[in-house]
Amino acid sequence: MPYFPLSQIKTNLYTNGYEFTTTPINTTNSYSGYYWKTSNGKYFTGKTPQDLPTQELFKIPNLELSTNDNSNIIVNITVFDGDPVVETYLKEKQINPDTINYTPYYSPIIPTQQDYQIGQFRRYFVKKTNEIIYIEINKDQFDKILTKDPQILWQLYLPFFIDWQLTGDKQQVAQVNKNMVELTSFRLKLPSFNLYIKEDYTKYYQYTEASNLYTAGGEFKTEKGVNYVGFYHIHDSKGPMVGKTHTIEPHGYLFPINENIIPRIQTLTPSPISGSNTTPTNIPNNTNIGGGGGGGGGGGY
Repeated sequence: MPYFPLSQIKTNLYTNGYEFTTTPINTTNSYSGYYWKTSNGKYFTGKTPQDLPTQELFKIPNLELSTNDNSNIIVNITVFDGDPVVETYLKEKQINPDTINYTPYYSPIIPTQQDYQIGQFRRYFVKKTNEIIYIEINKDQFDKILTKDPQILWQLYLPFFIDWQLTGDKQQVAQVNKNMVELTSFRLKLPSFNLYIKEDYTKYYQYTEASNLYTAGGEFKTEKGVNYVGFYHIHDSKGPMVGKTHTIEPHGYLFPINENIIPRIQTLTPSPISGSNTTPTNIPNNTNIGGGGGGGGGGGY
């Protein structure tokens, strides 16, 4: 364990439980007893660092239990349904789960294959009315807030959604999503919402697969920055690549001429795509077909 100066720790703290666990994943290991904390937000068992053996503690995500005006329990945790720590707490306190109000929790929707076929899907969010706090939620929470369902604390949050582009030209997709974020932020007065989504306007983006394509140049460059002439294909996750079709043999990535070359993540599982060897029409006679004018490089799979 690293050394912490006394000025950077707070000792002799105590918890009755339901606040920390001894493992980061299993919330059933609720810890009660003395603990100490560091200035960088770490927690450890014992009254002081000298109280051995010391074990690191992990805070239960967003667990807040308090009484509101109606004597109900407000539970604000990342995942409420079925959480064993919360269930144990409610049982010990003899609280009926049906009387619980909960706050929105992070639960983003992941686009389906049908969404990719359509080319877009809807993302749902809430903003806390009196703070610059955003949470991406699912449709069930969104509908409950809209209908003022008493099960959720709808009074504290502004719900909104954004229709998010998934496919098409990557730069155009990024621009469309950026425009939607800026327009929604302007209309609803959502300060710093772009920072909440980390300005990732191509999140969930997927290329449209295609094989047996050909470029005469001026469209793509290789990983070495050389203008590419020749056959290429488009992989759904990797984008444009050298060669008529996708194979398990290494082959180079291609980058649009006006795009910065950023190394793409390699995957270990190949996903070959079958295709014909049909030769495209209108190919210049002086073109180096197959290998491409720019060369492929090591590339991906």
